[in-house]
Amino acid sequence: MQKSNVAWEEVARDFARMVEIDAHRKFILLPAIYRMLEHSYQDPEGIRGKLIFDAGCGDGGVARYISEKGGQVLAVDFSDNMIDEAKRKTNANSQIKYEKIDLTKPLPYSSGLFDLIICSMVLMDIPYIKRPLRELARILKVGGEIIIAISHPSYTVPFVKISRNLQDKILGKEAKIKFIEYPIFKRVEKKIAGLRATTPYFQRRVSFYLNAISQAGFKICEAKEPLLSKRYKKLLPHLIHATKIPMFLILRAQKLDS
Repeated sequence: MQKSNVAWEEVARDFARMVEIDAHRKFILLPAIYRMLEHSYQDPEGIRGKLIFDAGCGDGGVARYISEKGGQVLAVDFSDNMIDEAKRKTNANSQIKYEKIDLTKPLPYSSGLFDLIICSMVLMDIPYIKRPLRELARILKVGGEIIIAISHPSYTVPFVKISRNLQDKILGKEAKIKFIEYPIFKRVEKKIAGLRATTPYFQRRVSFYLNAISQAGFKICEAKEPLLSKRYKKLLPHLIHATKIPMFLILRAQKLDS
C-alpha cells in the first residue's frame, strides 16, 4: 500500500475540500448510504449506542453522521493528513475516535467487536481486497452488517466515455455513453477533479466484488445502484447523465455464523 499511501497523503487536503462541494457525493452517494443505514437499524433506538467501524473514513463525513445519530464510531484511514482533516471537521464532543490503520494488514481489534462496518469508496483504491474483507468479517459480530460503496465498475471512466456535446446541451439531450472495455483487473492512475495529483484506482468486475464478499463470510442482503433524482436536472445539468447511469454500487451484507 506504500504507493497508495503516498498518493493520498499528497491529495488529502484537496480531497477534504473537494468532497464538501462534490455533487455526486452529496446528492447520490451519501443519501443512498444513509438509507441503507436506516434499513440496518429499524428499531426505535436505531444506531444509538452501537459500535461502528468506519473502514477508510476519508474526511470523516459518514462517521460524523453516525455520531450525530448516537453511534460510537471508530474511524480509520491510512493517511495521516486525511485523519488530520477528519479531526479538523469533527466536533470535539463527538463520539468518534480516529486511528491510522492500513486495511491491507491484520487489524488490531478483537474478533466480533463491532456491530456495523461502513466501507465507503475504499475497495477500488486497494490492490488486493480478499484479505481485507476477511479481516472486516472477523471483527464484525455474527449477524452484524457491512455497507460497502464503490464506484460502479460498469460505468467508471476511463473504461467508459460519457459525452454530451454543446448541441446536445442546447437541445437538452441526454449524455451518450460508450463502453471502452470491462477488464477483469486493471490498475490505472486516476485524475479526480479538484485533486492536484493522480491516485491509483483498481478496476474489477462486479462479479469479482460479489464473490470476494461472499467468500469472506458475508451474505449479500441488498444491492443499490442509486441514480440522481430527476428533480435535480435543472439544478445540476452537468450531472444529467447520472439520472440514468449509476455512478455507484452500494451493497449491504450480513456476517454469517461460521
